[in-house]
Amino acid sequence: MEFQLTQTHLHPSGVQQWHTTVIDGSQDYFAFCSTLSIYVYSTSDFQLKRLIAGHDKCISSLVWCRIRPSQFATASLDGSVCIWDVDNSDDPKVHSINVMSSVYAMDWDPKNSSTLIISTKTSSVYL
Repeated sequence: MEFQLTQTHLHPSGVQQWHTTVIDGSQDYFAFCSTLSIYVYSTSDFQLKRLIAGHDKCISSLVWCRIRPSQFATASLDGSVCIWDVDNSDDPKVHSINVMSSVYAMDWDPKNSSTLIISTKTSSVYL
């Protein structure tokens, strides 16, 4: 399958360059993060679906849920991990936890796709 890239929008906030795990997608959506905001686009028409602000410090990771195509998780240097649902019209934040340390990386567990693996500044790993 061959893809052609076309610039559709220009955002003044840009995309982070210091965290490489702040862009991801599913079949229906893709998202990227500026320092404090999450831009979620529809893959069908490349229109902005949601603009979300939900962290107090720099967002360090974004991963899309493999079993729920409208949900993704973000982590931040403020120590919080949030799970979002793009299709929830009232409040996109589904769940939030604080791990009390800057989160540097996370991903969904490949053996249990409803579990997040979180790595923090203090070298702690959470499931």
